[in-house]
Amino acid sequence: MQARPDREAVIQISADESLSVYLKAGTTIVSTAGQLHLTGTPQLLGGQVFRSQTRLAEGEALQLECSGWVTLTAARGGSTLTICHAEAPSQLRDLLHKAASLFAPGRTARTCA
Repeated sequence: MQARPDREAVIQISADESLSVYLKAGTTIVSTAGQLHLTGTPQLLGGQVFRSQTRLAEGEALQLECSGWVTLTAARGGSTLTICHAEAPSQLRDLLHKAASLFAPGRTARTCA
């Protein structure tokens, strides 16, 4: 099953079920019930593909550093989680881009998303 939530979402995953979802950098995943296993976005590390593994207990949260596809897997009793998308307001983002262009005029400001 694949999903692409655009804003805050509450998701229930049955025991031993997995969900692949595309999330942007800065998104926070909060385990609200049960235990959750998270397999991170594939990244290159020393010329090899690496996917981080994280376990979230009930009440724990994780903020993603990079955008990409992550896999969420519920432990034995199932899991409920909340996905909170974090994005800078467009006016703030525009102001930061202008400030960056003043300090480095020949460079282009890029976002991680």
